[in-house]
Amino acid sequence: MAAEANGTSHGARSAESSAATAGPSTALEALQAFKEAQERRVAHWQEYDEAMRHYDDSTPRLQQASSNDAGEIRTGPPPSSEAARTSGQSQGSGRGCGHGSSSHYDEGPLPISDELMAKILSLVTSGLLDCSHAVRTVETELRTALSRSDLADLVGKVQALENTVLRSIVERDQNKRRARLEARDLDADIQASEATVRQTRQEIAEVMTEINAEMAEL
Repeated sequence: MAAEANGTSHGARSAESSAATAGPSTALEALQAFKEAQERRVAHWQEYDEAMRHYDDSTPRLQQASSNDAGEIRTGPPPSSEAARTSGQSQGSGRGCGHGSSSHYDEGPLPISDELMAKILSLVTSGLLDCSHAVRTVETELRTALSRSDLADLVGKVQALENTVLRSIVERDQNKRRARLEARDLDADIQASEATVRQTRQEIAEVMTEINAEMAEL
């Protein structure tokens, strides 16, 4: 009986696993899977754009903070223990009640360092790769198992446009970094990349409208 129960349990798990890994059985299911992947991709880009804006704002603040700290070390003696204790109490009180005398904690979110931005970039890149893989899988299913090359072409077009977005954003942000590190005027190149991103995303929106119309007819 135990062996029979174990066999039944194993069979059930195998069936569940096969169902989980099986491709879409209809064109509508395939397009729904594509839309889910595309929505995740949009969310990843939003996360990245927000982090990049904050990073661009943070760089001057970090440089200024570094300069100020260096100046304090060079020009002033360390605070006495009593002064440090009093300052710590003052700042702690301000943070605890949420009002009162202002401190550097009231100036907004903490700046994003190069190291943190690199970690964010790695996570976003991994997420975008997963989305691209999911979209390519749907495109293949539509073109082969489901015999809907017309829909596969639309899905593939979105993926190609997303690749253009990715290349343009990489170019834009590389030029931003070069302009900052080398003190060069690369604004024209940066703006050209921005324009390409905007135009390409508009094209993606138009193709998504076509896909939504196709889904409504399935």
